[in-house]
Amino acid sequence: MSFDRSRSIFYTEYGSDPDKVAAVDALVLRDIEAMQRTPVSGAELDNARQYQIRSIPLEVASVDRIAGALLAWSYKGEPLDQPMVAARRYLDLTAKEVRDAFMHYLQPKHLVQVVQGPAPKEH
Repeated sequence: MSFDRSRSIFYTEYGSDPDKVAAVDALVLRDIEAMQRTPVSGAELDNARQYQIRSIPLEVASVDRIAGALLAWSYKGEPLDQPMVAARRYLDLTAKEVRDAFMHYLQPKHLVQVVQGPAPKEH
């Protein structure tokens, strides 16, 4: 997910043969709808937390990334210690909050898809 002041993006990426795109799309939509109905398991939430927290240093791993991050945080009105704020938030996040966010922000019927490569036959 990527959030901005006026737009947000939720994306999934996968590779498949063109004739499998429809089947994979159905799996992705099924998983989104499951996330809207059922809180994630403790293990899934722990894995997601660990991934997000371990990704934080990569956001500021070079001078260019540090400068870009500081500009983005300033533009969005976020604190300049945003990585620490985010890490604390990830640690406090509950399965119910994840489910509620999926219910509130994702509308599976309004998703747009971009296919790179050969056009799928059935879609």
